[in-house]
Amino acid sequence: MAWSLNRGALPVVPGREQLAHATWPGIVAFAALFVLSSLIRAAKWWWLLAPIERVSVKRVVRISLVGYAALFILPFRMGEFVRPMMVRRAGISGWAAMGTVGAERVIDGLTVTLLLAFGLLTSQTLSPLPDHIGALPVPASVVPKLGYSAVVLFGGAFAALFLFYFQRRLAQRLVEGTLGLVSRKLASWFVGRIGDLADGLGFFKTWRYSLPFVGLTLLYWLTFAGANWALLAGCGIEGVTLAQVCVVVGVFSLAILLPNAPGFFGAFQVSLYAALSMYFREEVVLGQGAAFVFYNYVGQVSLTLLLGGLALMGERRLKPEVAGAA
Repeated sequence: MAWSLNRGALPVVPGREQLAHATWPGIVAFAALFVLSSLIRAAKWWWLLAPIERVSVKRVVRISLVGYAALFILPFRMGEFVRPMMVRRAGISGWAAMGTVGAERVIDGLTVTLLLAFGLLTSQTLSPLPDHIGALPVPASVVPKLGYSAVVLFGGAFAALFLFYFQRRLAQRLVEGTLGLVSRKLASWFVGRIGDLADGLGFFKTWRYSLPFVGLTLLYWLTFAGANWALLAGCGIEGVTLAQVCVVVGVFSLAILLPNAPGFFGAFQVSLYAALSMYFREEVVLGQGAAFVFYNYVGQVSLTLLLGGLALMGERRLKPEVAGAA
């Protein structure tokens, strides 16, 4: 990925002239809003776990922060397994916890793709769109196409989970009547795994769980968008609209949802450069935009690992008997 970025003239570490575009108020505002968004993101998992087993909000936040740090450290999104493994000490089944994580990912994916669709429909892009990103022969026009495809993908995944949760027998018959024609064993396995994920939607049965979760999900994405908006302004990219920020956040978030390298390296940088190339001239993308990409990456990695490290220290202080009751 480093070789590809260098070949594509997309700087991983910009020069002093490019970094000079950033101002400390913008960086500090980004850091503060990113930490706030991380805490909101960590806390909202409690409302998915509560219908299964009550765990203290403080403990859920700690475990979530450790899990997010693991996502940055481990490749191929293997860090997704850390939260279910850790929460088992609180008496929750690992499969049940994994179902809530899977359901959360689908809901987050649907939310961010809707924000991306809103941004694509209401923002004014360059006309014509560039036929390259930096020196990479990748046209910027692929970004909206992939964005709309993601809306269909996550919308379908969310509909499938709803069907499996509220109409399990009907969904099972549909799978057996289609996939079962190829392999009954595969169809049975598929029904079981999708059923585990669908069980993570148990919070929808009770408004006191579903409404706070949906509200915190929207608050998280808006706060995260605000962090990026502040950093864009702080790096000297002026006149950025809310719709454009939604596209930047949407493209970036979908890129790192895919299994990739540790630290999301490569996908992180390319996605941000691709989103910026839809709205700004190349000299801005490779100037102020390079500073934005660099400080965004360094900030997210360092703050996520710092929060995860502090949370892990707090978790390790718990005695085994306390950990099971917390």
